Amino acid sequence: MLGDLFGLTGKIEKAKEEVARAKERLAKIHIEKTSDDNKIYVRISADKTIHEIRLDPAFEGMAPSYMAGKLKEILNEAMDEATDIQEREVKEALQRVLPGIPGLDKFF
Repeated sequence: MLGDLFGLTGKIEKAKEEVARAKERLAKIHIEKTSDDNKIYVRISADKTIHEIRLDPAFEGMAPSYMAGKLKEILNEAMDEATDIQEREVKEALQRVLPGIPGLDKFF
């Protein structure tokens, strides 16, 4: 019985290492989004780090609440995509080490 326990412990450690590598990969995956009116561009990485925000100079004359709303909209779209990528990367990493255990990705 202890042999199985130690075997599982080793697999869990390998799973943690795979998840750590997946997180490193997330920092290198970039998501680019442009607002529907082409006035805002954002670039984030899949680890949800914002790298660039560009605003069209025509935005200067617009109401701050409009600008804020548009910026929030486009950032939320990018963050949603980053979340999807994160979930997929972690799930794939865990499946390589611990295949066939549904829901395991929620623990890391």
